[in-house]
Amino acid sequence: MARIVSYHSIVADDGGLTALYRSMDVNYPKFFKMDRMSKAGFLGAETVLGEAGLRNEEPKEDLSIVLVNSTSSTVDDIEFQKSIGPQEYFPSPSLFVYTLSNVVCGEIAIRNRILGETSFYVKEAFDAAFLARAVRWAFADPAIKKVLCGWTECLTGDRVCHMMLVEREGTGDLDLTAETIEKTIKSHTQMEELKQEIKKQIIESLNLDMAPEDIANNEPLFGDTGLGLDSVDALELIVIMEKFYGIKLTDPSQSKGILQSIDTMSEYVATHRTK
Repeated sequence: MARIVSYHSIVADDGGLTALYRSMDVNYPKFFKMDRMSKAGFLGAETVLGEAGLRNEEPKEDLSIVLVNSTSSTVDDIEFQKSIGPQEYFPSPSLFVYTLSNVVCGEIAIRNRILGETSFYVKEAFDAAFLARAVRWAFADPAIKKVLCGWTECLTGDRVCHMMLVEREGTGDLDLTAETIEKTIKSHTQMEELKQEIKKQIIESLNLDMAPEDIANNEPLFGDTGLGLDSVDALELIVIMEKFYGIKLTDPSQSKGILQSIDTMSEYVATHRTK
């Protein structure tokens, strides 16, 4: 059997990727030298592996990487081509190194000491069935127990990254299917949309001079180390819960836990909302 241990998605522009990096407890200066796809893949892997309790300094001989997109390294190819134009021929080594799509796999592997095989495929569009099949190919090596896999697209618009960690359980047939992958992505996407919605409601209700991206999902909403809300603001959050989601919070001790962060609020809303 195989199960998805952790999953994370990123939809952000270049500034959003940098903001996300700065919001994480990560010290890896090489991040700022990476191309867009490597940045998105790096952040997705950092979150997924961290949630699974895999420390980046520990060697991982039983972990493989499988990534897919539809445009290969085109975004870097275009930028490199500009550096070898007929008017000014100054080839950029820092751009050239990223004109291979599988460099993102290398960046992730170096950071996390992943020693298993790495693969990068190009498909016309996101194909959950192909991704499931590629993961099964990786598991064909009996030494591989986990596969970090996903989709990283960065040519136009926001940088999109769907990253997940799949783990082998037991010795039976692998049952990872397209439906399982699609269900995981859909569920997570709906949760992320809910978190963005809650952030916007908090900003509008409290007249905060910030954007939703300025509020980390796991940062405390109250106290000196977080968003810095106070007891009056807590009443406003209680109003938000009832007004938009039909949830009445009457127990102060219960409310404290629910209103702790965007993560705790969204998890409670997802399972208790009446509208």
